[in-house]
Amino acid sequence: MEIEEVFKRYFDRIYHLAIQTCKSPEVAEDLTQEIFIKYWECSLNSPIMFTENFLYTLAKRTTIDHLRRSISHDLVLSFTEEELNQEYCMQLDDSEEERERKISMEKKLAFITEVARQMPEKRLQIFKLRWEEGLSIKEIAENLNISLSTVNIQLKKAMDFLKSNAQLTTAELLLVCVLWSFW
Repeated sequence: MEIEEVFKRYFDRIYHLAIQTCKSPEVAEDLTQEIFIKYWECSLNSPIMFTENFLYTLAKRTTIDHLRRSISHDLVLSFTEEELNQEYCMQLDDSEEERERKISMEKKLAFITEVARQMPEKRLQIFKLRWEEGLSIKEIAENLNISLSTVNIQLKKAMDFLKSNAQLTTAELLLVCVLWSFW
C-alpha cells in the first residue's frame, strides 16, 4: 500500500486517537503527521505487513512519549518556579526543621547520583541522554548507532538498577528522572 493511500485511509482514525490523548487540535495534527512520517520511514526499510496495527502502535507510543515529555516539562517548570518563589537556598531565618529537610534532600540526591555512577558507562550514557538531554529513544539509537531495542533494554535496566540500589519507590524514581538534569 502506498503512503498516500495509507494516509488517506487512516488519517482520521490516527488524528482521533491523538486528539483524545492530547486534547489540542494543533498538537494532535502535529502528532498525526509525526506518526505518518515514522510510518513512512519504517516502510522504506522493510515492508509493513499489518498497516493498521503498526499505525496504532506508532500512535500509542508517539502520544505517550508526547504526554511524558509534556508532563516532565510541566513538572520541571513548576518545580523551578516553586523553588524560585520559595528561594530554595537555605536562609538564616529558615526553621531548624526546614534546614534539616533540605540537607536530607541534598544527601539523598547525592546518594542517588553516586548509585547512578555505578551503572555501566554505556547504560549511564543512555540514561543521561534520555533524562538530561531529553532525547527520544530513536534519537538515542541514531546518535549511538545502536538498535531501538538496545536503548529500551538499557533504560529499563537503568531504572531497575536505580530503583533497587537506591531503594526508591516508583514515584520517587519518576521524580528523580524528571529532575535528573538539575543535579
